[in-house]
This record gives sequence, C-alpha cells and structure tokens, in this order.
Amino acid sequence: MARTVVFFLFMIATLTLAPVMAGAETAAKSAATTDTKAPASKAGEDTQKQYDVKIKQLEENITQLKEKIFRSKSRLLVLQETILKGVIAGAKAVVYHEDQLGGLYYLESVAYYLDGNPIYGRTNENGELKPGEEMQVYDGNVNPGNHMLTVYMIYRGQSSVFSYIEGIRVKLKANYVFKAEEGKVTRVDVKGFDKGGVTAQFEKRPGVKFDSNYLDFTEIGTTAN
Repeated sequence: MARTVVFFLFMIATLTLAPVMAGAETAAKSAATTDTKAPASKAGEDTQKQYDVKIKQLEENITQLKEKIFRSKSRLLVLQETILKGVIAGAKAVVYHEDQLGGLYYLESVAYYLDGNPIYGRTNENGELKPGEEMQVYDGNVNPGNHMLTVYMIYRGQSSVFSYIEGIRVKLKANYVFKAEEGKVTRVDVKGFDKGGVTAQFEKRPGVKFDSNYLDFTEIGTTAN
C-alpha cells in the first residue's frame, strides 16, 4: 500500500514536469534552427545576439526545472521513507466490540479507553448496539509496547415475563493489557458475555472477556474485518 502511494506521487510529479521540459527542449531546437538560417549581415548579427539571449534564458529555465525536479524527487524520497517507516517500524491496533448477552440484558451504553484516553463511546438510544453484532470501535497507530484497554458497559434488565428484573442495572468495568509489536497489527476482541449461567444471580451473570492476536499489515484489509 505504502509503495503504491509513493509510486503514484512520483508518477504525478513526473507527468507534471515532463511537458515543461519537453517544451523547453523544443524551444531550444527551434532557436538553433533559426540560427542556421540567419544571414551573415548586420541584421544577422542582431539575430545572433537575440538568439544568444534566448539560449541563455532557456538554459536558465532548464536549470530551474532541473532544480525543481531534484527537489520533487527529494521530497518523494522523504515521503517514501516516512511511509515505509510508519508501516514497517510502527504498530497498529484495532478493537472490536460484541454483545453476546442479549435476551434479558439490554446494553444501555458502552465506552472504551486506550491508555486512559477515550476512543469510543455510545448510548443505545436507537438500538445501534445490537446483540450478536461485531463492530469496530478503534483503528489506529500505536507505539510498540504495552497498552491498557479499559471498557465500561452498562446492562439493564428487560423482560415481559420476569417483571422483577425490569430496571435492574449492571455496571461493568474491565481492563486488559496487550502488547503492540513493531510491524504488526494487534487485534483485540472484546465481548460482553454470560459468565454465570442461568443458576447465578441476575446481577452477577454479565461479564467481559478479551482476546487478542497479531496480524501482518498486509492481512488487516481482509483477516481483521
């Protein structure tokens, strides 16, 4: 991906400057042709002087164009190095959320923090936090090393049969430390699940579990989705 971007930028710079260079070379050839046909007279001397001035101007223009091309190539090389370093030497993290409870439990809200910084938050006012549906809550670059992911979930009881659970709210908080490796994408899956089973108290059944694995940058476009 990074090499494709750099190649694309290089082609744009080349295609933009090529017509200008070609025009300068054509003008130089045209001036040279005019010179061969100039008569050997006073008028010819004036024409020669004008020709010399034009040639000097063209040489200066060509020199300036070459300097622009050189600077463009230099910027492209810096850009290429920056992109490749960001991909190869950097690290990335993606976080996926899934509510596996459902049923008697309605997920009211969820919030995610990475190293203490908020990265995602949503209340389930419009039913957007659907049970059993996996959704991505974070996709970004991180520094190699250990990171802490913190999640808050609030479940509310819902049932037309067991009226006593209506309005009961269960607040969950869980932390998870994962290690980001250079040149790798760390995928973290977070799931709200039933940890107690039907025999456990209603308030003690909801729980949070984490799972993580590493992917190559080339895999993130397919495997991680």
